[in-house]
Amino acid sequence: TKPNANPVGISYIYWAKQFSKAPIVAVGGIKTTNADTVWQAHPDFICAVSEITESDNIQNTIYELMMGYSRVR
Repeated sequence: TKPNANPVGISYIYWAKQFSKAPIVAVGGIKTTNADTVWQAHPDFICAVSEITESDNIQNTIYELMMGYSRVR
């Protein structure tokens, strides 16, 4: 959703969880193929706009994204 944004990487999620009391939302570049890795950093939420809106099967895509959560937590 922000083409010129600089990625901060998974390590930033770990850092933010350690030092912030606010809920952490992982945004950007999240796909069904990397959702497990993102969830392993323990964000409170993920935001996968393009992965969902560009999906041919939105229900299945959301299911796959949430399965990453289930496998990690």
